[in-house]
Amino acid sequence: MGQKLASLSYRLWAYVSGLRKVTVLKFTLIGLLLVLFISYGLHGRTEWFFSNALSDAGASTDPTFCGDEEQTTWWINPNRTNLASWQKIPEEERTFPIAFTIIAFERPDQVWRLLKAIYRPQNFYCIHMDKKQTPRIKDWLRTRIKTCLPDSSNVHFLSAIDVQHSYMSVLEADLLCMRLLWQLTAEKTTPTKATSTSQRPPWRYLINLTGQEFPLKNNLELTRILRVLNGANIVQQLKYPILHRPPHGLKLYKGSVHVVLSWAFVDFIFTDSRVHDFLNFLPYVGVPDEAFFSTLNHNAHLRAPGGFPCE
Repeated sequence: MGQKLASLSYRLWAYVSGLRKVTVLKFTLIGLLLVLFISYGLHGRTEWFFSNALSDAGASTDPTFCGDEEQTTWWINPNRTNLASWQKIPEEERTFPIAFTIIAFERPDQVWRLLKAIYRPQNFYCIHMDKKQTPRIKDWLRTRIKTCLPDSSNVHFLSAIDVQHSYMSVLEADLLCMRLLWQLTAEKTTPTKATSTSQRPPWRYLINLTGQEFPLKNNLELTRILRVLNGANIVQQLKYPILHRPPHGLKLYKGSVHVVLSWAFVDFIFTDSRVHDFLNFLPYVGVPDEAFFSTLNHNAHLRAPGGFPCE
């Protein structure tokens, strides 16, 4: 009897001891997470994991904060630029410039993180910050880019459109940036009035983004993919029935607002009169930014460069 009681007591002690170890481990992990979170929040003050209530939370830090080594919190450096050494850019990447449009609505810190991930000195960028955003937000982003990039002359800013989701203003902001990048010459990074035939195109492809995205491929991988396209576009298409017939016998298609367009296709957008007529028709279409590129890309009789006809 005494032996059984001793065995039972030992098992009970082992069980309680095990619970204590698990409890201690749990509290240790929770404490570590709290320390990291507090350290990150007090020092970086750029990401709030549990709330996005503050529309300008991303502009709470010093815009000249570029993430130098002396600005590291313990072993964590949430704001480090991680910008590549430009002397090490491979030839195949350097000779294949890409243009990017970024339509930004809020959180300039996220826009900055996106830009520093895709930035290369040979590329071209246009950021359209929503017109209704505060001057503080816009100034913060401009200052951060000017201070932290080795050369910001290839990054252009616009803030002309009050963007409203699902309306023409989304497309208008994107086209405004596209036009600016289309007007660049190969020798300069400032817009000119040169026509599309007067200068060699300074970039090969254009990719449109929003400020709250992040790339899954680096720039070298992107250039390799785009070389394989050999002038073709990446534009999604789904047939979309509509009562009002588009002009010029167009069949209406819809797809993702995100596209990959050759320079020749962008040139087609701004030089073909049929595209202008289609733009005037688009206010009759729900979410027009989803219909514009898909319709132009997939109507064979338009002969849009790089298009994928569906007829």
